[in-house]
Amino acid sequence: MKIIKKIINDKNKILIYENNNKKYVDKIFNNKNLIFFKKEILGIKYFKKKKYFDIPKVYSYTVKNNIGKITSEYIEGKKTHIKNLNKIYKSGPFINKKIGLNKYLNNLIKVYKIKKNQFYSKNFINTHLLKKKIYVSNTHGDFVHYNCLEKDKKFYIFDFEKFRERIVVFDYFNWILHPLSFKISRYFFPYNKNLIIKIYNNIILFFLNMLAKYLIKKIFFKLKINFKDFNLYYFLFLYEKILIIQEDLSYVKNKKVKSTAFKHIKFLEYICHNLSRTINKNHNKKYHDF
Repeated sequence: MKIIKKIINDKNKILIYENNNKKYVDKIFNNKNLIFFKKEILGIKYFKKKKYFDIPKVYSYTVKNNIGKITSEYIEGKKTHIKNLNKIYKSGPFINKKIGLNKYLNNLIKVYKIKKNQFYSKNFINTHLLKKKIYVSNTHGDFVHYNCLEKDKKFYIFDFEKFRERIVVFDYFNWILHPLSFKISRYFFPYNKNLIIKIYNNIILFFLNMLAKYLIKKIFFKLKINFKDFNLYYFLFLYEKILIIQEDLSYVKNKKVKSTAFKHIKFLEYICHNLSRTINKNHNKKYHDF
């Protein structure tokens, strides 16, 4: 066996090697991260069955001495571009079911182990809104261009360790907005009281929200989701994205990476607060008009 490359990150270890003239990838999880190993296996099985997109072939997965290992084929491809989203999906996504917003938010509390008096409840003070039904499905959770390799006009998706049931449009939002919001957050100054900075922030926010609406609109129509609910789904994506980044940060040791992630979180929180005011205002108007 010839070792080609070894990558050690905050949650697992990646080993790329050659054996009998064939290249393989081992993804190794330690005993503290076996929950991500389990999610990865569930995600691989689900998307392999659904055939939404291509996945590298998995040869084996095992747990031995509290160490999880997934062995898959090595794809000698290149990272794809964000604009190739429509080329990646061969079919789907499809709606699994419809659940109440209140139940959905309570599920987030359980999954991410957050306190009920935290941020989301302050935004969803409207009890009528909490009764609303939303569409959900199983999602990749970290569906983004750097988790996709392009080879011979085929697109291979990997890294399923954030797999779980979420709003059906979560992966679409993530593909488009995660890289954009991450870059913009470095030049954004939330909660700065300077008038010029406030105007600058509002302009950035306006164009980001307009771009999000324009790029996501097609999937709403495809899934027959009322586009009037865009802001609600947008909020739910951003809120869970914050929780995901916070969870990831518990494994990060690099101070620079942490600082950048905190700045990203602040930016997403700023958008969330603005969206929640709009959502509640529109819902209150609709309710009173009724």
